[in-house]
Amino acid sequence: MMQLVRTSDFETAKKAYLGVIENTPQIEKHARWVYGKHPTDEMLKTYIERDEMYFLMDGDKIAGAVVISMSQGDDYKAIEWQDDLENDQVATVHLLAICPGYQGRSLGIRILEEAEEIAGRNGKKALRLDALKTNIPARRMYEKAGFSYKGEQRLYAENTGMTDFLFYERSIFTDVQTGPTGSGRDTELMKEYIDKRVHKLYWDEDLNCARTTLICLSELFKVPLEEQVLSSAIGLHGAGKYGAQCGLVEGSLMFIGILYQSMEKTENDIVEACYDFAKQFEEEFGSLRCCRLRPTGFSKNDPPHMCEQLTGKAVLFSYEYINGSL
Repeated sequence: MMQLVRTSDFETAKKAYLGVIENTPQIEKHARWVYGKHPTDEMLKTYIERDEMYFLMDGDKIAGAVVISMSQGDDYKAIEWQDDLENDQVATVHLLAICPGYQGRSLGIRILEEAEEIAGRNGKKALRLDALKTNIPARRMYEKAGFSYKGEQRLYAENTGMTDFLFYERSIFTDVQTGPTGSGRDTELMKEYIDKRVHKLYWDEDLNCARTTLICLSELFKVPLEEQVLSSAIGLHGAGKYGAQCGLVEGSLMFIGILYQSMEKTENDIVEACYDFAKQFEEEFGSLRCCRLRPTGFSKNDPPHMCEQLTGKAVLFSYEYINGSL
């Protein structure tokens, strides 16, 4: 699970990067990191203050770290990318590191997948990164993760001097085209995409139905979500398992408010849309209440994420309803 690094975590982050530099075989040949030159204390502190650094957690242990910046530097503009995007339409990955003891488990690819999801939630259209030409292991990993090589340029870095950098890109959500699902084939593609996304959010991140719904809809409509919004939905799976209004409904209603507000709709428009959505959801699924949609309730003997199939259907329903209302 990815965890945002806070200001109070600086020493922990520094220790993690020092551990990687001191214990990763041939790092001086490939990444050529030298603490104090790259990375530096100032660099880490800046990324942390900007809410751009994340830990990959294994329980209470740090398995890896990465920086996900919500823009690209001007030096990236010299590359011929797939799409000519503004700097703030792109997210970039920096300082990706896997801690000793976790290396060799493909966790770098896992972090890149998480980075893409975070970038998507913030409305970015592409995820880009660079690597030293000498860093063969990193280049292989990026290509394995679906990144495409886009160009090369010679740049100066404090730890390397003038050297050759290679640039890579992965477009965000190219697997599915959002928009009206007019044909049966379009609907099947969207269903397949949503089902895969729901499965990942449930089983890899252990999120509840409300947060899963919010994230899926935000990615499909490319509307960024603040962390506070996702935090507010932590207890919305049937009101903390009480069995009240279903989190699939709650998450969808929250997203309708966010989307409509971003489109400068009136409060009355939002209220009417929420009413109509609730009415149609009830007609489609038979109830708005968790205790009806999940009649066995919540017990310790339940298999985990037993609402996964229903969640896929409900997210597709919500997407099609919202898309049709715009």
